[in-house]
Amino acid sequence: MPDRASTAGADARPDGRAWTGLVVPAEPVPRGVASFRRRHIHHPGAAVPLHTTVATPFLPLSDIDEAVLARLRAAAARVPSFDYLAGAICAFPTTSVLWLAPSPARPFEEVVDAIRAAFPEVEPAGAYPTFHLTLAMGGGDAEMAAALGDFREGFEARLPFRFRADRLDLYAEVGSGFRRLARVPFAP
Repeated sequence: MPDRASTAGADARPDGRAWTGLVVPAEPVPRGVASFRRRHIHHPGAAVPLHTTVATPFLPLSDIDEAVLARLRAAAARVPSFDYLAGAICAFPTTSVLWLAPSPARPFEEVVDAIRAAFPEVEPAGAYPTFHLTLAMGGGDAEMAAALGDFREGFEARLPFRFRADRLDLYAEVGSGFRRLARVPFAP
């Protein structure tokens, strides 16, 4: 849990507050994927290991305290750990993001439902996010095409990747990077 001093220098949103996010780590990370991401993600978020984001923004960093973490632990404990695959290579062309689609999506929806039930102030009821595992981000069309070619050459024959989701990780954007604040387990 961060102390109040750790929020100094944090990247602030338009309202002047630093924010946090919740992710489901993708584990085990397939051999070579971490280095691929370091080469092809041109954003401070590259420091966050391979994951699927389930709530961002979550809460302002200054609001994270033991009571929030207790609520988060209780919410996560309502979600059973789950296995999933990621094999469909997709893109958000307007934002230069290459990603893998996790399947099935329903367990991720259950995670979001548990977070929304425990923290109704976080996000209004509505659609689920597009669940994805970012492989490459930033750069122009040529760089995205090169990243796609590199990914296909190095990894396509190994798809689908198989992952086990057994927790949520809470991250904060601090300074020019991201820092993990907590690991919160799902039910076994």
